[in-house]
Amino acid sequence: HSLGSKSTHGVRAKQAAKGVTAAGGKIHTLDIEARQAWAVGDEVFINYGYEPNRRLLMIYGFVVEDSPHDSVELWATLTPQAPDYEMKHQVLQSQEVHHDKEPFLLTVKDPLPEKLVAALRVQRADEDELKVAHH
Repeated sequence: HSLGSKSTHGVRAKQAAKGVTAAGGKIHTLDIEARQAWAVGDEVFINYGYEPNRRLLMIYGFVVEDSPHDSVELWATLTPQAPDYEMKHQVLQSQEVHHDKEPFLLTVKDPLPEKLVAALRVQRADEDELKVAHH
């Protein structure tokens, strides 16, 4: 879609998708307000930031092959009803594992993060193992 007549100066860049009804269904367009002048036919690049493929696919409809930012979130929270919860929670905090505040990110480069392994070991530990880990 041509940007020739839509370009403006000094406007903060933003994007807004709006639906246009057409015969046979709905067509989506993307209007872009730019910070500089563009001539008809100029190539325009959009930076989507450091987004994992699941977000790019859900919001924009495409994925990036071999994306270094691609990850899977895995929550491995310890519930307060777990046996020896207080001691397990203290051990996790001492190892800077924040199981209840942020997910573990599994990536191609780091498919099994050390902190996830530590969290799972602590969660499955019995009282004797926790005493050793706590000291």
